[in-house]
Amino acid sequence: MNRKVFDPQSQQRFAELSRDRNPVHVDTVAARRIGSGSTIVHGIHSVLWLLESVVDGGVSVNGLGRLLVKFRSPILVGDEVTSEITCRLPNLIRARLWVDDTVALAVSMEFAGALDLDRAGGMHCAEVASSPSFSANDLNLEEMKGVCGALDFHEIVEGARGMFPAVSRSIGAERVAFLVTLSCVVGMIVPGLHSFFAGLDIRLRRAEGVSSNALSYAVRSVDRRFRLVHIDVVGHDMHGTLEALARMPPKNQPAMARIAARVRKDEFRRSIALVVGGSRGIGELTAKLICAGGGSVIITYSIGEADANRVADDIRRTGGRCDVLQYDVRKSAMEQWSTVDQALPDHIYYFATPMIARHRTTVFSRARLEEFDDFYLHGFADLVQICMTKHPSGMRVFYPSSTFVDTRPLHMTEYAMSKAAGEVLCTDLPRAFPGLEVVARRLPRLPTDQSNGLEESEMADPIEIMLPIVREMEHR
Repeated sequence: MNRKVFDPQSQQRFAELSRDRNPVHVDTVAARRIGSGSTIVHGIHSVLWLLESVVDGGVSVNGLGRLLVKFRSPILVGDEVTSEITCRLPNLIRARLWVDDTVALAVSMEFAGALDLDRAGGMHCAEVASSPSFSANDLNLEEMKGVCGALDFHEIVEGARGMFPAVSRSIGAERVAFLVTLSCVVGMIVPGLHSFFAGLDIRLRRAEGVSSNALSYAVRSVDRRFRLVHIDVVGHDMHGTLEALARMPPKNQPAMARIAARVRKDEFRRSIALVVGGSRGIGELTAKLICAGGGSVIITYSIGEADANRVADDIRRTGGRCDVLQYDVRKSAMEQWSTVDQALPDHIYYFATPMIARHRTTVFSRARLEEFDDFYLHGFADLVQICMTKHPSGMRVFYPSSTFVDTRPLHMTEYAMSKAAGEVLCTDLPRAFPGLEVVARRLPRLPTDQSNGLEESEMADPIEIMLPIVREMEHR
């Protein structure tokens, strides 16, 4: 068993080697718009590190004839992974990567004696590109059908040898470079921008008529039901099939023009609201509702300044009043507000949240509960107390709880526990601060980045949910 932390430096090094510059791997702000909430380690990077770990552990992979991989769960940059060999036979080695209690990656290595002699055939893509476009392709499912092409991987052979020396000595640096280039095919070309690597099945067998220094690829099928794409690949003495998932694009909240049609003009004209987490999601929607009704807002962001400015610009174009403020609920509220010139408003909408859903297998994780508590308890209480010192006469606060407190879906125990504790806090804070009113509501699942991948029909209309709450906050 070996351990490794995939740090930003090794992540950047692999991105440059593979030419896979998909934002999900290299852009922290863009990556928070997807289900993981953070940048994801390249799947092929994790595969090659696992193979490197196996070889460094004294296990030979000479004579490798087939490599099968299933990507079970994303590995985030900063995660510590543990490698484990689960089966070692003369013709078969199986290994896994763990993140905490979750299997992130499963690999099977079959050796020559266990294989048939399948050959790749029929793949002939004409032009070989030395490098893909700098930007990942943004394709819909129909556009993915029939995509084919080829990438030169000869130029990265030495880089592959330097980054994965043990595997390169065992199976050859050209083969490692071929595997590295698979990341570019999925992440940059097809599915491209909104992609997840699901698996691969590669055979190490020379195919007749195949270029020795290029990887050819061709989409074999696109399954609309599961958004699953199968891609045939061939090059050097390797061929096989890739499986990739085409993610749903990030959720966009309605524009001001659409929201204005649902709100009475000037109904929130007295409202001056701080919307924590107003740069996206339900916080963005709430800020727009208030401004569409004549109110003014301050929206906060932690790292997504561009998103916050986009929301503010949309509001201002229709005559609304919106300021932008960087604020991290995990840091001291007093220290952050001491540098702010403007007075705190007397309405607060609190939508700060970490990434909610992460694949795991244990019933309970103390670390996950502490992460939720930092946002839903400590950060919330700290902000309210600072605000009440500046508005001792009183203020109103909205706290979004969740119907998951009742339903408690699988692997959401810590989230439900923290939200339930938040409801207790919302009841007790007004007892300590006369004049404070806290409105807590259990919201259903709504269309946001965190619920991406679900059909819209499975979720409630966010305007129908939030507009009555904003009216209640205004007219209590």
